[in-house]
Amino acid sequence: TQIRYQVVGQQGSTTVSLPDNRADAEYRVFVGETRVLYENDFETTIDGWTFDDTKSGSGDFQWGPPQGLGGDPAAAFSGTKVIGNRLDGTGLYKSARTVFAESPAVDLQGEDHVRLQVRRWLTVQDSAFDQALIYVNGKPVWQNDGTDEDDGSLEHRDLEWRFEDIDLRPYLQGATTV
Repeated sequence: TQIRYQVVGQQGSTTVSLPDNRADAEYRVFVGETRVLYENDFETTIDGWTFDDTKSGSGDFQWGPPQGLGGDPAAAFSGTKVIGNRLDGTGLYKSARTVFAESPAVDLQGEDHVRLQVRRWLTVQDSAFDQALIYVNGKPVWQNDGTDEDDGSLEHRDLEWRFEDIDLRPYLQGATTV
């Protein structure tokens, strides 16, 4: 079961809500048994992850320690390394490009209830202008929220490592790998 929640504190006339992200105003936690089908903390290897872009380049994604630039975290969620965007540069993604990091295939044989659970730290503009997506077998399963081009004010700015839990059952339809 996935539980969503906020933390609200008040002292006098001052109210503070966490998470502090207008585009994603709820924390998530998963409660229940899990069996790990694939896991990587990126400390010693990226074991088959590939980085690319639509312009036949290597893309902007890199593997290494985060530098705290361009809205990025100063440290990994655990250990010292992450997969992130332009870690050895400004930390900012280049405009007018589609870049991606693709995981190795994961065997789903015999699995009925599959969930994707990740830790993310994301900084992008409103999805009217910037789209951050997670695809599973070619189908979008998560995207940053947005408004429209006339507004465009819903920036997604994580200020901490966030847990994301996505039920993949509706997207797999008999797939044996993901």
